[in-house]
Amino acid sequence: MKKVLLPIDGSEFSDRAIEKAVSMIKSCGSEVYLLHVSGGDVSSLYDSTFAATAGMTVEGYFMEAEGQGKELLETAKAKIQEGAPDNKVETILLTGPGDVATRIIGAAEELGADVIIMGSEGASSATKGFMLGSVTNKVLYRTTTPVMVVK
Repeated sequence: MKKVLLPIDGSEFSDRAIEKAVSMIKSCGSEVYLLHVSGGDVSSLYDSTFAATAGMTVEGYFMEAEGQGKELLETAKAKIQEGAPDNKVETILLTGPGDVATRIIGAAEELGADVIIMGSEGASSATKGFMLGSVTNKVLYRTTTPVMVVK
């Protein structure tokens, strides 16, 4: 397990995936690639009523999401470096519109990841508690890279 892709979104399940990854890589010398996809599908994430009230444009929304993504990645990187200090950790922030699952799969392929470790549900999962999150489900069934799903 040389290259581990760890998509994160700040959810409780994402935090559990970080913990699991740390416990697995401590003695492996793995390269860990933390990935955060910021933005996603504008039609589902961007609420024009909110934007009008807040005076925010689509561009403003993406800038805000990018800032939050950078912060999230740095916090996760610190957790991994604390728990597994001998492992190389890099962060990847993908911004703008697009299908999150497709972008995770693309990153795994581009990196030549040996495994994707991700939470079973995301921060915006509407199905909390009774079924796999939609992004996780798509990644699980569309990628050829092995996937470890952490509950």
